[in-house]
Amino acid sequence: MKTVIQVIALSLLVGAAAFAQAPQSSASELSTSELVRCAQQVEILRREAPPMGQRYRQLDARRNFINQRTAALRAEASSGAGSDLDAHLDFEQRNLQHRQQTIAFNAELAAYVQEVRRIEGIKREYDRVCAGRPYRRSAFQALPPHLQAAMRAGLSDIRVPYVDAGAGP
Repeated sequence: MKTVIQVIALSLLVGAAAFAQAPQSSASELSTSELVRCAQQVEILRREAPPMGQRYRQLDARRNFINQRTAALRAEASSGAGSDLDAHLDFEQRNLQHRQQTIAFNAELAAYVQEVRRIEGIKREYDRVCAGRPYRRSAFQALPPHLQAAMRAGLSDIRVPYVDAGAGP
């Protein structure tokens, strides 16, 4: 009997939590200035998010190449095949160049992470302030054509990149 009561209580809690998180149908309508800001955010997200996905794939390919090169250089160093001075100097030069390329890549990756965080912030603000809120037709019609187009397009087909909270460069 105790389990049935616990299940009922749990289902009531789950139902209450779902209700609390449900979008409010009586959400206040966006003011004209809020609608302008929301449309600008949509425009930014539509313009900047897709290339960031492509940039991520490029960075990932470079990261894989750098990791393979690191492994190859480590294997070469541990093989001990470098008793010849010229071969040793050549290896040291390649190793130095690789370290410099890795440092440059890490700096580029850090800049990318900052850009992703900026885009994430825009998306979070849009979700918090704009998403699901009604607006007057007159406010929409007062928008410049490019912002009207952005609002019509929406964000349903846009994938905004994100970085895990603990992730860093």
